[in-house]
Amino acid sequence: MTKKLKKHIKDINSQIMYSGHKSGFGVLYIVIIIGSISLGLSLWLSSSSYFSVNSAFNNRDSAQARSLINGCAEITLDRIRQNQSYSGLDVINLLDNSCQIEVIHVDTTSRIIKAYVEVGSSVRKLEILTDGFNPINIDSWIEIP
Repeated sequence: MTKKLKKHIKDINSQIMYSGHKSGFGVLYIVIIIGSISLGLSLWLSSSSYFSVNSAFNNRDSAQARSLINGCAEITLDRIRQNQSYSGLDVINLLDNSCQIEVIHVDTTSRIIKAYVEVGSSVRKLEILTDGFNPINIDSWIEIP
């Protein structure tokens, strides 16, 4: 073979090898990019489902706390109706939870009822202003933030 032919064959071989490596790197880059996108999507979906479940638990705790504090307030109002001298601090147990109640005498017929309850991560506070005994007049019923 002549020098020219050997050089031409060598050039063709180097072009084939170079172009083959180039397409291999291109495929590798595509695989890495697609894999990164897939990983990112899966992490995003799993984190959003975690926050969704966490939010559902918080909503459940909040609803339970609201029901519990309203129930405790109703029990306290009934105790005031039955015993006009009922006052001070008390703990009322309902099911597996409890709430703290404070009854403050304002005057002979008026009372302030403060209630506090904690269920999971949810805390509820309530303040009720009453007047009279039988029937009890509720002047205000405010949930304190």
